[in-house]
Amino acid sequence: MPTQAKVDRVAELREKLENCSIVISTGCSGIGVNQMVSLRRRMREGGVEFIVIKNNLLNLAADGANVPQLKEVVAGQTAIALGYDDAVTIAKAVSDAANADGTLQIHGAVIGDGPAMAPAEVSRLASLPPQPVLLAQLLGNMQGPLYGLATALNATIASLAYVLQARMDQMQPEDAQPEEVQAEDAQPEDAQPEEVQAEDAQPEDAQPEEVQAEEVQPEAVAADE
Repeated sequence: MPTQAKVDRVAELREKLENCSIVISTGCSGIGVNQMVSLRRRMREGGVEFIVIKNNLLNLAADGANVPQLKEVVAGQTAIALGYDDAVTIAKAVSDAANADGTLQIHGAVIGDGPAMAPAEVSRLASLPPQPVLLAQLLGNMQGPLYGLATALNATIASLAYVLQARMDQMQPEDAQPEEVQAEDAQPEDAQPEEVQAEDAQPEDAQPEEVQAEEVQPEAVAADE
């Protein structure tokens, strides 16, 4: 029957497995005390929690945290590296620590609820750029196509507007004329300026006042004779 200490240990480890972003299983057989202290210090500097654990307790914790695939990469004397930030950064920290010491072997890893990763996959993960760099590269690759799409959409909208305007012009009546032209055409053909009409309104026998005055003095002319 398991002791209370083991039950508490499994519960604590299960909680860590549920909250971590990546767990890396390593083999720590043959590592001395001083080397283990050095490994833990380097891991801690890289944001990694490094725990030596018995395999049976680790398997119970893996089942309790719903990551049974972790048991596929557990073998021999085991120490697990737990990371709570970017999985790439954690994998790089563990890989650098293993390469610096030369005695730590990486057996595999699990990210979230994904499948178990082989040692070669962990090495490839560690060789990737950090997450901020990957996001910057992704955004840079997306900007080119998005700019081209925006340009194509603008050109399409402009072409559509041109076609619609041309169609609207075609739909106007052929005899449609501007207002100024229509106003001029509305005048009758015999319309004349006011000054001309005033002159035409005078009777044909109308004469200037001076001429009329001369004609009304016939008696004066007869007296002289």
